[in-house]
Amino acid sequence: MLGFVSLVESYCRCIIRRILITDKQARSCSYKNNVSYAAAVYHSKDILPEALLEDASFISEANILETIKTFTGLKIDRQKAASVISALQKYDQICQLRHCIVHRSGLFGTKNAIKLGLEKHHLFLEKPIIIGYEAIQSIASVCDNVVKELNDELFNLLLDGIAEQYDWTGDLRKDKKMFSPYFEIFYSSIANPNKTEELKKCYHAFCQHFGFK
Repeated sequence: MLGFVSLVESYCRCIIRRILITDKQARSCSYKNNVSYAAAVYHSKDILPEALLEDASFISEANILETIKTFTGLKIDRQKAASVISALQKYDQICQLRHCIVHRSGLFGTKNAIKLGLEKHHLFLEKPIIIGYEAIQSIASVCDNVVKELNDELFNLLLDGIAEQYDWTGDLRKDKKMFSPYFEIFYSSIANPNKTEELKKCYHAFCQHFGFK
């Protein structure tokens, strides 16, 4: 379970770094944030955004939403992005169990029970957490889903931002130089092995949504 949560954290750090490197508007939101002198001296330009996130936390719904907003300016709307919020809330539950394992010797604590629902979980207070194979599979699915939901939502938010920044022609051959860097941030070869076709699909959906011809 700890490994799955760590993968979600790694994804969040990676995607924020990519966004800051690619998008000027998002990058301007982080100019006020500080990095250590050591990072400024020794980090390469591509890795420097990672230094901004050294003290960031991604182990709860609130942490993730606030960190993304603080460093990129991208705000996930709870009403419009219900599926993202739902995925984050399920991930939040896993993080409560993670807290018990890491900080409470594997015992289920009162604060964690309150966050998960005290009436429903009070019988498990101070009892060891046992995670079976099916639970592990469920945890893996939740973590995988939260990454997919965040990936799609952040891509959409960035596209909303760049729709008015450039003069789009509706022709990928002409717009590829502007569109491709944003596509590259979020593209997954595992989810979509055919990169060229996926690029065309995303671009055409983008043009159709905003009425670019």
